Amino acid sequence: MNKKQLNILLLGAGKRVSFCEYLLKTAESLNIKVRIFAYETEEFVPIVKYAKIILGKKWRDPEAKKDLLKIVEKNKIQVIVPFMDGATTFLSELKEKELKNSSILCLVSPLKTCEIFLDKREASKWCEENQINSPKVYQNLKRKGCEYPLIAKKVFGFGSRDIFIIRNVRDINYFLGGYDPEEYLIQEFIEGEEFTIDAYVDKSKKIIAVVPRRRIAVIDGEVNKSQTVYNQKIIDFCKNILAKENFYGPVTIQVIVDKKGDIYFIEINPRFGGGVILTFEAGGDYIKYFLKEYSNQKLKKLINWKKNLYMLRANQEIFLKK
Repeated sequence: MNKKQLNILLLGAGKRVSFCEYLLKTAESLNIKVRIFAYETEEFVPIVKYAKIILGKKWRDPEAKKDLLKIVEKNKIQVIVPFMDGATTFLSELKEKELKNSSILCLVSPLKTCEIFLDKREASKWCEENQINSPKVYQNLKRKGCEYPLIAKKVFGFGSRDIFIIRNVRDINYFLGGYDPEEYLIQEFIEGEEFTIDAYVDKSKKIIAVVPRRRIAVIDGEVNKSQTVYNQKIIDFCKNILAKENFYGPVTIQVIVDKKGDIYFIEINPRFGGGVILTFEAGGDYIKYFLKEYSNQKLKKLINWKKNLYMLRANQEIFLKK
């Protein structure tokens, strides 16, 4: 039996070597021959091991859309998957405009949804409007009544970059002396345990999977040690979020649970998270989901997955000779 050919373009996937391995393995199980292309701003990235690297432009470059469309046409791309925050809005806009009548599967939520959650200030407003529990926001750091500690996060920041913990007036003065508060979201600092939740929503807006994992150790904003945890309260909290907005495909939700057990929304990335490999290994066949959706097959809800499965990450060397 001849295998079906599928050309998949990854946007900003750089280090996602394990993702490519799972993609190829899953495609093989479905009798699909996959060819992976990767749109990157540099030639030497780890996924060169499995993907054909296509040097591209930055997402905000005015020529980027035209450039990507040429690549899609030339390489007969059938599926596009984003891996960076900027890539989600870039692809979503492309999907709603230039690729609106195309048969290409763009694995991304609608543009409005992507824009809300790319902007931490808008995401906080969304939580308030939809009665989603999230940390209290402070508009004026110098106003009396600030309850320490506080956390300042860059509105369009990502990972653990540009984050400040403010514990007293001295910290406020330091922050205001060197940074523009208009570029930051100031919130109460919640102390507790952080969880990342890997979710998947299908084309019909049905929630297919919600898998929480505990963030045990984080390096440069990306989880380095993690554990799948069955927590119905967290699952229900996330299902409520997913039901209140127009999501599609992979959704990564971050929450924090305080000592009382109260859950607070931290952020959402409408794309695959860096630690989603743990969920794959635990039984969340998210790659199988989008491969099946490309063929217009219905998806079954994920019911059973491995609880208390740990993931420990290590470096892997890739060697090239040019």
